[in-house]
Amino acid sequence: MSNKHRILVPLLATALVSCSANPGPAPVEKEQPTSTTTTPAKKAKKTSEIAVGIDPINGGLNPHMLADDSTFVRSLATLVLPSSYIGGELNSDLLESVDDVPPPSGSKAVQTIRYKIRPEAQWSDATPITVSDFEYLWHAIVETPGTLGAPYYRAIGQIRSADGGRTVDVDLAQPLHDWRVLFNNLLPSHVLRGGDSDFSTVLADGIPASAGRYSFAGVDRQRGIVTLNRNDRFWGEKPATVENIKFREVTDIAQGRELLRTGQIKFLDITPTEVAREAFELMPNTQVRTTTTSLNLQLIANTHLTLKQRADLQSLIDVHTVARIAMGRSTDLGVGDQPYEPHADHLMSLGRPVRIGVDPSDPEAQMAARVLSDVLARKSVKTQLVETDTTDLIGSKLAASAVDAIITWSAANAMEKLQCAPTPTNVNIALWCDPDTDQHINDVLSGAMTREDFNSYAADVDHQQHLTTVIAPDTRLLVLGTQPEGKGTKFTNWPMGLTSIGQWSINEE
Repeated sequence: MSNKHRILVPLLATALVSCSANPGPAPVEKEQPTSTTTTPAKKAKKTSEIAVGIDPINGGLNPHMLADDSTFVRSLATLVLPSSYIGGELNSDLLESVDDVPPPSGSKAVQTIRYKIRPEAQWSDATPITVSDFEYLWHAIVETPGTLGAPYYRAIGQIRSADGGRTVDVDLAQPLHDWRVLFNNLLPSHVLRGGDSDFSTVLADGIPASAGRYSFAGVDRQRGIVTLNRNDRFWGEKPATVENIKFREVTDIAQGRELLRTGQIKFLDITPTEVAREAFELMPNTQVRTTTTSLNLQLIANTHLTLKQRADLQSLIDVHTVARIAMGRSTDLGVGDQPYEPHADHLMSLGRPVRIGVDPSDPEAQMAARVLSDVLARKSVKTQLVETDTTDLIGSKLAASAVDAIITWSAANAMEKLQCAPTPTNVNIALWCDPDTDQHINDVLSGAMTREDFNSYAADVDHQQHLTTVIAPDTRLLVLGTQPEGKGTKFTNWPMGLTSIGQWSINEE
C-alpha cells in the first residue's frame, strides 16, 4: 500500500509542506453468503492537524494587554476571536454593515458609528454576539492599566443598542477619523464580565468562548501545548478546513530539530539563539529566514526623574552589552550603532537608588534589568529592581511613584505612549502629559494630522525628553520543514510567520 502525503499549504502564498500519515490496515468487509460481489475497502479518515513550534508562553492570552502581547497571542486572537475589520476590510462574517451616521438630535455626540451584527453571529457556546460584548471591551480598555488602543476607545462617549442588541450605535465624544480600529478581537462578555477577575487576568489560562473559525480547546502548561479545534458553530462563509491546530513550545535547538526531523511539527516561529539559524539550515530540505515584529524591548524612564536625570540614565545604558547578554546571542540582534558616552552627575545627586521595574516572568526583560543594574553599579550609581507583573508596574507602582523606569516589551504606538490619561493607566509608562502633545493626538484622531507627521513629532519629544531607550527588537526565526520533491515555492513567498496560519490548509494527495 502506497503512503499518502499530507501537504500543509498557506493558501494565499501557495507554498507547500509535506506531512506524512500511515493509516492502519483498511477494514475488510465480511463475505456475504448470498452474494459474490465484493465491496472495495475504505481507508479510515485521519483527523487533519497542523502543528507548529513556538516560544514558551510566559504570560496570558489577552491580545489587548501589553503584558501578553506577542506574535503567538496575536495569531491566536485572529483564529478564535471576532473583529469588526480584518486587514482594513469589513468582516462580513460578523457584521452586516458599519456606517457613519448622524448623531441623535440633542445628543452631545459629534459622530455616531452604527454596527449591525449578523443575526447568526454567536460564540462557541451558542450565546449571541451583542452590544454587551462591545460595551465590555470599551470599558475594559479605558479602565485597565496596561491596555492597548486606549486613545481610540477614550473617544467614545456612550454606546446604545436596538434590535435586541444586534444594532450597536457608538456615540463619539470627539471626532474619530480612523474608527475602523475599534472593536477588533471582541471578547465573550457573558463569561468574563462580573466576579473578581480583573481584565488583565481574565484570559490568563485560556479563552472560554470563541467566535472565529477555531475554538480554544485548552492549554497544557505542563507539556507546553495549546490546542485549537475547528469551531463547529462558526456561521461564516469559509469555515476552517483543518480540524485541529496545535502550538507546541520549543525550549531549545535540539528539541526543535528533533520535532522537525520526525515530522511532529512542520513550522517553527521562535526567538533565535546564537547558533539556531545555522543549526536549522544544516537540516536537509529546510528553509530558514529571520524577520522582526513591531515589538521592542525597551527601557522607558518616567517623569519621577528630572530631564537631566533621565539624560544621565539613558547615557549609562550600554545598549550593545545589555542586548547581547539579555537576548543570549550576538547574532540577529538588530541593534544599530549607538554612541556610548556615560555621565552620571545628576543621578548621583538623586539621593536614593534608581528604581527599575521589570516583570520577572519575562526572562529577557529581567536579564536586561539585572545587566543594566550591574552597568550602573560600575559607574557608582545604585539601583533597586522592583520585580512584579507588568500590569502592577504600570498601574499601582507608577501611581505610587515606586518606579523610575520600566523595562518591558512594547509595540505601543506613539499616541498611546504620550497621551495624558485621567489616571496613570494604559501604556503611558513615561507619565508624559503635555497640552501641545495632547492637541496633536486629538488632531491625529480627527484626521487633521497624519499619523506619519505625529510620529515624527513624537520621536522628537521622546529624544529631547530622554524617555525611551530601545534595547533590542523582537526578532523571529522562521523555519519551514521538509517538502516533497518538486513541491512548494520559496519560503520568502510565504505570508509572515504565524500571522498567516488561519490561511493554511492540508491538501490530500
